[in-house]
Formats: sequence, C-alpha cells, structure tokens
Amino acid sequence: VKGGDGRTGEYDVVEGWWKAAPNHADGWTWGQVAGLAVDSPDRIIVVTRGDWPADRSGSRQVRPTNFIVVADRNGNIVENWSQWDSILTLPHQIYISPYDPERHVWVIDSGGGNGHMQVLKFSNDGSELVMRLGEPDHPKTREEARANPDPGPYTFGWPSKLAFLPDGSFYLADGYWNSRIVKYTAGGEHVMQWGALGNGPGEFDLLHGLAVDRDRRVYVGDRQNSRIQIFTDDGEFIEEWPDIFDPVDIYIDEDQWVW
Repeated sequence: VKGGDGRTGEYDVVEGWWKAAPNHADGWTWGQVAGLAVDSPDRIIVVTRGDWPADRSGSRQVRPTNFIVVADRNGNIVENWSQWDSILTLPHQIYISPYDPERHVWVIDSGGGNGHMQVLKFSNDGSELVMRLGEPDHPKTREEARANPDPGPYTFGWPSKLAFLPDGSFYLADGYWNSRIVKYTAGGEHVMQWGALGNGPGEFDLLHGLAVDRDRRVYVGDRQNSRIQIFTDDGEFIEEWPDIFDPVDIYIDEDQWVW
C-alpha cells in the first residue's frame, strides 16, 4: 500500500521540552541539533554540531562542545560525553541498533571537509570507543571526491546514514560526496558496495536516508534526485518512489509503515 495514513492524527509540540545545557550560562546556546536516538523513555541521546552564541550574532562561530548529550524524559541534560569532543567535527546522526542487546551507540561524523569523516561505535554509557571507521586522508572537497569513482571501503565522502541488519552487519550511506551504499560486517569489515553518481536506477546524487524493512529491502533517500530507491539486500534495484522532494531521512516502524 502506498499513500497517506491518518491513524495517528495530528501531533502537538511540547514547547520548552529541550532545556539548556549546564554550560550555557556564559552566553552560549544550542546550535544545530543533528539527530537523536531513544535508549529508553527516560534517556534520549542527542548529537549536535556544537554551540552558537546565545544572541545568534556570528552564528557561524561554533564552540566545539555538547556534541553528544543525554536528556531525561523532561528534556533536562543529564549526561555530556565531552570526553569525545576532541575527535568529533560535524556529527550527522546517532543510532542504537534495535538488534543489539548491549545497545551500543553509533555516531556518524560527516566531517565537513577538513574534519573527520568517520563512523564511531561507543559503549552505551559512552565510556568506551569500541570501533572507529574512516581513513584520515579523505577528500577535502566534493570535486576531489567525485573525481575518484572507486574510493576505498573506508575512504568516506561526507557519510550520512546507517541502517542495521539482525546479524549485526550494517549499511552506510556514503553520502554527500561519494555516491554509494557500503555494507560492513558487525566487526566493521567491508562486505560489498553499490552505486554511482547519476540519476538512473542504482545511481545517486546525495544519499541522505537509509532504512531496511522486515524483508531486508533497502530504502535509500536519493536527495538531489527527489526520490527513494529500493533495493534487495545485495544491491539489486527493485523500484523507485519518484517525486519525493528532498528526502532527508527514512524510518520504518514496527508495523512496516515507511515514514
């Protein structure tokens, strides 16, 4: 079935839910909030792209702190993973795999050019960095990245999204500059990849959404091509959903509705 679903009705905003961080009393406030993962109803883990001046003057001036924080059910900041601030540049998304009993926390750091382009896996409490994928010598511009149609399995070009399979393996949408889906084992070993720059079946221009349904179909948000493409789990093209403007994320719920 394709089309709208009105079962949930409209949503109401809980105004003022998101509170200031403890270190926001000195003229700084939240900048861009990039993603969140719900560990429990009382533990919401959030990635931001650093702080902005509270008066929004010179908003491009970013303070590199509060990259990974945890809020309780009332929006109070109860944890700050500041021990990892020095290895992050431009966090893009955060995940907890629904298949992981240890509930590790995954962060994509998209890099923003000169920064880190990496995939990070942390222990649930943030005390340990379990895995780090990504070559430090990555392209510094989109033109440089797209001049190489076959980058190495860990040479990322502004990576954007992850999606997980029950056996712990995962897909990476890579990404803004590279034009591919890459699959890795649970241990981070390269398995396969597919995709190229373009607008035909199996081609992409800025991948920015990724999800896997119960039948292991892979949904990819092909942002600049204004569509979602759907593949088998080994990259065989199935179909596309056209005329979806700027699809920036895909989420599949427990009833298999695609959001």
